[in-house]
Amino acid sequence: MTKNGRLSYESLRKYANSFNYNELKKCVCGMKIAVIYNEIRVCIESTMNEILQFGQRMQRIGIHKQEIHLEGMTMGKIRQRGYTFIEILVVVAVLAVILAAFYPGIMNTLETRGIENSARGIQTTMQRAKFQAVKTKLNHRVGFLNDGGVWFYFIEREDSLGNWSTMPGFIRKEIPERLIVSLNLPDVTGIPSKGVEFSPLGFITNFDTNLNSVSLQSDNLRRKGQPDLRVVSVFAGGSVHYIKTGS
Repeated sequence: MTKNGRLSYESLRKYANSFNYNELKKCVCGMKIAVIYNEIRVCIESTMNEILQFGQRMQRIGIHKQEIHLEGMTMGKIRQRGYTFIEILVVVAVLAVILAAFYPGIMNTLETRGIENSARGIQTTMQRAKFQAVKTKLNHRVGFLNDGGVWFYFIEREDSLGNWSTMPGFIRKEIPERLIVSLNLPDVTGIPSKGVEFSPLGFITNFDTNLNSVSLQSDNLRRKGQPDLRVVSVFAGGSVHYIKTGS
């Protein structure tokens, strides 16, 4: 090396002669192989990722197309599906059999509810008349009237001695014609029928131990051997009882 710090020609020659070109070649080759390997590995990984992403997209597209196809087939079947005349006849026949089997039970239930509702209506009306008599301090009564073969009942109040008028807000109620009505009540004045009178204390003023009930009977229930009588009974203290029994 010279004084100014530069390499001399002889130094360079010695360095060149002593340099191992084979080792350099191997090193360079190794580096190239490593770089090429890394590039190939990166390329393969990138390619595999693209293939996987492409497969996933195709799978989603395939499922969507299958759903559209199935939906189209279903809608097509719905549009094309109909009912033949034989199928309609079979359904009608099955319904007729079911109706025939359950019809007696349905009619029996309706008849039972009908007579019970009518009897409960009479009981409720008597209790209401008693309540109004106590509330207004005026005599009230429940009267029964046969008008053209149909029985009706209503509430009246005594505005003055012997003067009766229909209680405001009450509309007379009808007892169904199919029911047999038996009145076992005392006569009342002012109307052509029988009834029950309640005093301002809630007692029955015209009470009679032998005339204290209203009976409703269903002939349909009687023929079937079921309880066909509903009896509404009153007592001197003003209580009203409901009884279900058979004839």
